Amino acid sequence: MALPPPGRRQALTTVKGWRGRGGRIGVSVNVSAGTLLDSMFVTEVAALLTAVNVSSDLLTLELTEGVVVGDPVLAAERMHEL
Repeated sequence: MALPPPGRRQALTTVKGWRGRGGRIGVSVNVSAGTLLDSMFVTEVAALLTAVNVSSDLLTLELTEGVVVGDPVLAAERMHEL
């Protein structure tokens, strides 16, 4: 599987850079409804964490109520998978 575009790695690359300077600082990323409901989203998140070598506890995904409005069942499934 190909990795997502470099722009999607930016937050995790920044976290890795901070870690390289002795910091252990996490980052929060806003996730749109379209992104969360994408069938490859969970796989992409896992691949990025592995590729950039960042622990998942340093990544917080922020979801708004609007994310679950379109398809609450699928949104709940994705959140459970994460």
